[in-house]
Parts: sequence; C-alpha cells; structure tokens
Amino acid sequence: MHFKRRGFQPQIPSVDMVGKQGTDLYILQRLKGLSLAGRGISFSQTDQLREALRDLQLSLQAFPDCVGAGLWCGEVLWRLGRRREAAACWEKTWSFTTQSSAENLSLYLKEPQSGPLLDSTELRHRIQGLGPTLSA
Repeated sequence: MHFKRRGFQPQIPSVDMVGKQGTDLYILQRLKGLSLAGRGISFSQTDQLREALRDLQLSLQAFPDCVGAGLWCGEVLWRLGRRREAAACWEKTWSFTTQSSAENLSLYLKEPQSGPLLDSTELRHRIQGLGPTLSA
C-alpha cells in the first residue's frame, strides 16, 4: 500500500547537502579502500596470493591513491610471476602525491604507518633488474 501526499514538493538538494553527500561518499570510499587493502595485505602474508590480489585491486578501485595497496599489489603481482605488471603498478604508485590531500583528514582515514612495510629501494632494484623501461 502506497500513500501519496497532496501538495508535497520533492526536496531539491541544496548545495550544502550535495557537498556533505560528496564528503560522505569520499569518506566511505576511502574507508572501503583501506579496509580492502588491509585484508589484501593480510592474505599476502599467508601466501593466499589470488585473494590478496583481488582485495588489493578492489582497494585501488575504491581508493586509487592508496599507496599501501599499490605497493602491495605490485608485490603480489611480482610473487605471481607477473613482473612487468608489478613494475607498472609500483611506478604508478610512486607517482601519487599523497601528503597534500591527507593532511586534513581524521586519523581513522589516514593510511596506517605501521604493519608490514615494503622497501621502495628494493622494489626499484627489482624493476632495474627487468631491463629496459616499461614502454615496451
């Protein structure tokens, strides 16, 4: 059974509402990305590489600038023998500008600075070992 109000005008979203909804969506997407990244990193620690890759890729879809997910996604691709894809993933991740947008965020929205870390210098050495640049 549906009721219809007479004289009811549909609410037109105000600029404030649209701005708040945009902010809320941003926060939700970021939380989703961080959550999936954490789960993907956990899977990679137990050598469940397919599950790790799935979650890390989903994390990057939800939160494309997630440095941790990008680095770990490359690590998992590397372990799976997909070295060129791993190198491309790392290079893309290193191109992110992270600090500018993350400074004003609440603590729970920032990427964790602890946990299993990857050494960027070692990752760069791996890429150099692949030979010519990825333009091929």
